Amino acid sequence: MKQIAVITPVYNDWECLRQLCIHLNRLAERNGYNLRIIAINDGSSIPMPDNICADGTLPCVQSVEIVELQCNLGHQRAIAVGLTEVARRDDQDLIVIMDSDGEDNPDDIVGLIESHEKNPNGIVLAQRAKRSEGMLFVMFYWIYKRLFLLLTGYSISFGNFSLVPSGFIHNLIHSPNLWSSLSATILRSRIPLVLHPTVRAQRFSGTSKMNFTALVLNGLQTISVFSETVMVRLSIMIFVTVLVALGTVISLRLFTDLLVPGFTSEIIGILFIVILQIGTMLGGTGLLVLHNRSVMPMIPAIHAASFIRNIILLR
Repeated sequence: MKQIAVITPVYNDWECLRQLCIHLNRLAERNGYNLRIIAINDGSSIPMPDNICADGTLPCVQSVEIVELQCNLGHQRAIAVGLTEVARRDDQDLIVIMDSDGEDNPDDIVGLIESHEKNPNGIVLAQRAKRSEGMLFVMFYWIYKRLFLLLTGYSISFGNFSLVPSGFIHNLIHSPNLWSSLSATILRSRIPLVLHPTVRAQRFSGTSKMNFTALVLNGLQTISVFSETVMVRLSIMIFVTVLVALGTVISLRLFTDLLVPGFTSEIIGILFIVILQIGTMLGGTGLLVLHNRSVMPMIPAIHAASFIRNIILLR
C-alpha cells in the first residue's frame, strides 16, 4: 500500500483539526491506507490543546505531526512550507493537500486516489461540482471564474484540495509562485491535470473566518501568479478598444453625413495619446518581466525551512 501524507494548514481551528484526525483515522481503517497527518500551525494565537491526538484515539494513523511556523504566513505559504517539508523527507508516495475545517470532505480522498490510479501521470484536483455557500458567494465566484479566464486564459474550478504524486512535488516547491497560490502554480506547471468532482461539505466546528475581503484577496493572489499575462491582456484589450473608438470617430467624420461635434480633432488627439501610453506600458511591462527573470526569487524549496520553528510529533 502506498504511503499517503495529508498536509493541512491550521490557524486556531484546533477542534476542527481534532475532528479531521478522527475522520482520517476512520478513512484509513476502512480502506487500509498508510496515512500520516502533517498539520501546519500557521502562527496560531490560541495554544494547541492536549486532546488533538489522545492516546488510543487514532490507531490506524501512522503519525500526527504539528509543524509550527515562526509567524503567521497565511494559508498559501503554510501549504508551501508543508509541501517542502514532505519533499525533504522523500518517503511519501502521495500527498493530499486539504483544509482542516471539514469543508474539504475527508471521504473524497478515496475518489481522489481512485482517479489517481486511473490516471497516475497527473495531479488530481477536487473540482467543485456543487457549492454549499449562499447565492451571493456563488454569484461572485461565477464572476471570478469568468474574470480569471478573461485575464489569464486559464479556466479554474478548484482550490487547494488536491492529490499530488511525489514525482511532481519538486516541480511545485521550486516554483516561487507557490508562495502566492497552490492552484495557480499547478496551472502554470504544465503538469497533466485530472479533475475529480466533489461537493463542498460543512465545517466540523465553529464558523468560517473567511470573509468577503479575504475572498477577494485570495482571488487577487491567484491572479497575481499570471501578472505578466494579465498586464499584456489588459493592455491589448484597452488598445483594441481605443483603436475601435478612434476608427469610429474618423469614419463618422470622413464617410458619413452624421453630425459630429466640433471638437472631433481633440478627441482624436486624446485617443492617439492613450495609444502611445498603452504602447509605453506594454514596453515597460516586457522589460520588467525580463528583469524579474534575472533576479533570484524566494523559492520554497530553498527558503521554507527558515520559517519552521519546531516540529511536534504527537504520535
